[in-house]
Amino acid sequence: MYHLAVTHIAIEGSVPIVASGPKALNLQRYHALVSVTAPVHGFDTPSHVFVILLKDLHLFCRIWFYSSLNYPDLNRQLWMSFTLRDPYYPADPKPIPLSLQRKLLLPFQSVKELSHIEFDGYDDVVKQELLDAMEVPYATVEQCCENAFAAMEKGDEAIAKNDPTTALECYKQAFHAIHIIISGRQRHVHGDTFFHRELKSGPYKGQSGTTVRIILRLKLVGRTIDALLRRGDYVDAVFWGIRSIKIMDEAVDTEFEDFLTAFSGPLDVGLIYLRTAIGWWKLESTGDEAAEEFRDEVLGGSLDLFRAGRVYFKTEGDKEIWRRECDRYERYGLGVEI
Repeated sequence: MYHLAVTHIAIEGSVPIVASGPKALNLQRYHALVSVTAPVHGFDTPSHVFVILLKDLHLFCRIWFYSSLNYPDLNRQLWMSFTLRDPYYPADPKPIPLSLQRKLLLPFQSVKELSHIEFDGYDDVVKQELLDAMEVPYATVEQCCENAFAAMEKGDEAIAKNDPTTALECYKQAFHAIHIIISGRQRHVHGDTFFHRELKSGPYKGQSGTTVRIILRLKLVGRTIDALLRRGDYVDAVFWGIRSIKIMDEAVDTEFEDFLTAFSGPLDVGLIYLRTAIGWWKLESTGDEAAEEFRDEVLGGSLDLFRAGRVYFKTEGDKEIWRRECDRYERYGLGVEI
């Protein structure tokens, strides 16, 4: 298992890096030591050592959190010990401020249901704060989905007030609620296994958590593209649209079409196509080089994407939505053919 040494100090010069193995063993000026073992499996002595900067500790704990979502029995097999040190005053030890103790200990509140916990050197107040926080259960699948829908509705309200920047932040929070982290153009999907269960309560009772999550993702992608278009961020709008369209194209089969009809309806997919096509058309009409880059990603141009998306607007009501979308972007000079 692991020894985790937490420090303020850069390991080499002023470059904040993480050390492991022999380099980590050689470092003694650290603030806290965290030992993770699994005696039930015979691992009662840590066999790996690494050093992490205090400012990165929350990221380490966040990764652990996502791992425990997919493997719910993981933490129940682990023992942890937290040892506090004061390396800056070896000859004249001084109490480490509670504020620093909290920074060293409280990020582990997302690590729950451990088999055994020990503390050495920490103030009783901080220890109890951690133990109390660990007792707060993870948000359920039902709560995650409801929180995501609530954040999405706030984004829609911001759109109605012509505030796409606030809307984008709300949609990002909605993704985060269902454990999809958006950072720039990077998207990280966590906790797939966690959502593989039937919802027991709330407005989506009886549905699969995975199904509701897919519906949310489709709605959020379309809304994110819309907010980006409203801000004039055409390249980002097309980037996220093309990315989602490629993923859907790879998944399209009879079963996927049946899913859209039964649970979400094809309209959310159609809006992704339509809004992506509008952004792409804008890039083409202004001679932006990015238009050609996207052409390499998907054969054809914006008109081909308009045609591909049109099939998802099946009813007269859907077609009216298509017309309203195009009218709303009429200021871009969309042609009659569209």
